[in-house]
Amino acid sequence: MPDRHPESRPACPDFPDERTGMDGIPETPSAVLLVTVWFEPGAQALRARVIRTADMRVTGESVLLVGRDAVVADVRDWLDAFQTAHDRPR
Repeated sequence: MPDRHPESRPACPDFPDERTGMDGIPETPSAVLLVTVWFEPGAQALRARVIRTADMRVTGESVLLVGRDAVVADVRDWLDAFQTAHDRPR
C-alpha cells in the first residue's frame, strides 16, 4: 500500500492524491444498505433486517421491519436521504 504522507510521495503524476482512489479515479460518495428477509413459521408477512449507513467509515444502524411495504418504504427513504445529502436530484 502506498504511503499516504504527502512529504514522502514521489513526484509522479500517476500517484493518486487524497481525493482519488487507488486507481486514480475520483472517489464518489458511497453508502451501504443491506437487506435480509425471511418468513417466520406461521407469519403472513415477511420480516426484514435492514442495516444502513450513509458513511462507509462508520458502523451502520440496524432496524427490524415487518411487511413488504415497510421494507420498500425504508429503502426509498434511505435513497432519498442519500441523494439529498449529496445534493443530487431525486
